[in-house]
Amino acid sequence: MKLTNMAVTNAKPKSVADKMTDGKGLYLKVLKSGGKSWRYDFRLAFPDGKTKNSTFYIGLYPDVSLAQA
Repeated sequence: MKLTNMAVTNAKPKSVADKMTDGKGLYLKVLKSGGKSWRYDFRLAFPDGKTKNSTFYIGLYPDVSLAQA
C-alpha cells in the first residue's frame, strides 16, 4: 500500500515498534516511544552469486518528509 502524508502524520505508537511500508522497500518505523524514522530495505547482489539484505537509514520524521524519503 502506498504511504500518504496523512497516514504518516497520524501514525501512533503501539506497544511494540511498527512498520508502515510502501511495498517497495521504503518504510516508516514507528517506535513505541513515539519516534518515527525512515528506512529503506534493499538487497545487494555480488558477482559470486551471493546476496545480502541491508537497511539504509534515511532520517527522522518530520525532519525528512515523505516526499524527501
